[in-house]
Amino acid sequence: MNMKAAATREKLWIAVQIALCLGVGVSGQAGAQAVTGDDSGVLIEVNGEPITSADLEMAIMDAHRAGLSVDQQKGLVPRLLQKAVRDRLILQDAFAMGMGDDPTIAGPIEEEAIRKAISLYARSKVDLPEVSDDEVRDYFDQYYHRIQLRQISLASPDECGAAMHRINRGEVSMGTLATEISLDGLKSRGGLNKDLYWADLDFALRAAAESLEVGEFSDPFEFNGNRTFIRVESRTPPDEAEFVEREEFIRLTIRNQKYEDAWKALVADHVDGVEVQVNEDVMAGIKADEDILYRGEFKVGTEAPLLVIDPGHVISERQFRLAMSTTAMEMGTSTFEEILERVINDQTEILVLALYAERAGFYEDPEVVDYYQSRLEAVVLNAYLKEYIADRIFFDRDEFRQFYEDHADDFRGPEEVRLSILTSDEEAVVQEAARRLKGGVDFDYLRAEIEGRDVDLYTESPSWSPVSVFSEQIATAAVALEVGQTSEPLPFGRSWLIFRLDGRRQGSVPPMEMVDGAIREALYNKQFAALLDEHLARLEEASVIVRHEDRIKAWAEDEG
Repeated sequence: MNMKAAATREKLWIAVQIALCLGVGVSGQAGAQAVTGDDSGVLIEVNGEPITSADLEMAIMDAHRAGLSVDQQKGLVPRLLQKAVRDRLILQDAFAMGMGDDPTIAGPIEEEAIRKAISLYARSKVDLPEVSDDEVRDYFDQYYHRIQLRQISLASPDECGAAMHRINRGEVSMGTLATEISLDGLKSRGGLNKDLYWADLDFALRAAAESLEVGEFSDPFEFNGNRTFIRVESRTPPDEAEFVEREEFIRLTIRNQKYEDAWKALVADHVDGVEVQVNEDVMAGIKADEDILYRGEFKVGTEAPLLVIDPGHVISERQFRLAMSTTAMEMGTSTFEEILERVINDQTEILVLALYAERAGFYEDPEVVDYYQSRLEAVVLNAYLKEYIADRIFFDRDEFRQFYEDHADDFRGPEEVRLSILTSDEEAVVQEAARRLKGGVDFDYLRAEIEGRDVDLYTESPSWSPVSVFSEQIATAAVALEVGQTSEPLPFGRSWLIFRLDGRRQGSVPPMEMVDGAIREALYNKQFAALLDEHLARLEEASVIVRHEDRIKAWAEDEG
């Protein structure tokens, strides 16, 4: 949200600077204060900016959360320290060039940070409500009885009336008629909604069924684009045995509803207390684009203020159009006017709540400041790497071909084997076959005998198959055999088998076109690493990097 962008960025940036001066753990800002006071936790200084033991510990936690193999854990600390130095060098260069002030980068992050501030403000203003045992019991009694009903959906109220008339006269059962003529998804089940909790019943069906006795029809009502009527088939009281199972869920449901009601009341009160002006000229332009709402060009807008509290608190045309586009996708078949009204209300609420969150000091809240700075650093880092490294990478087909030929074994598929297989549903039969094979009986002769086939049918060699297509047990046995040897009896689903290894060969190398993506990724990573190393070498040459090896060693010893 543009609050206004420059003013918002300044407020958040001032908060970042205050955090830096006070020694709060905010990192990555070029020109940060030099190390002062107790610097025993400082492991490395990059142009006067510290990398501390706390930074290292956080990086280690993040690395472990990502899941590391045993090999990846070796040399982890030196790698993380090197990455921290490199990230600082890049961020310092990026911020020095003003990338952190680029509205296309900082703008979306400011909006995220403001929403974070609003969330914290909400938590500070609305307490988590209490829920009594009586409220839980009343909710259970009201919503956990069961109802079974049958429905028929048709094109018009008159058709519904004619259908009810036929059912009442006994011409046809409602279930049969639903199967014949209903237009909804329950047609195949004779229109039956089977034994649902009242809480799980669609609101429209619930409203129609609420006053009906068992056996009564509702009037036709609009439902999912059709006209629908229902008949209540049965009602069942709540099952007391389920109360304990559902008690905590019901308590949470009631608490959430109370919280939402309290929050809505607070929002309504805040909105009523602030005058928000609408730029009607800009709004007219948005309304004129109704026909292209679902096309990409609808989202293109200017920074002209649309909803305005004061010059520092506005929603721009661009932001409003983006919100319209997103909301239109969410609201499906709603009209343009309905979508517009929803977005005006939502954006007005956000604008007003941001004003109150700012007044309450939540823009300077450490959680918001840290979120803004860490997100800004991450986005700036990626933007910098894209502009100065990724966009310089290119390769041609000759390079593709050379890489493919030089690394053929890297693309080679798994080992391939030929297996002749003898199977039986009976373990005893296969165990006896294994004994006879060890006595010298021919495998094909024995297989023909067990399977009841002519031995001449086994003259054709089996096809080659990657060993990876077999179960782990079969694959492991195949790898251990010499060509011509047979396996021990092995379970195979509900059957048993013995196989003979008839051949083994290297896996095939797929055509270059099939591994195009893997080649592209390998070449990209290779060039990226080389260009990054080259770029960082220049940054390091122009920087002052101080490594406190004694502190790094002491930290490592303390951590064990």
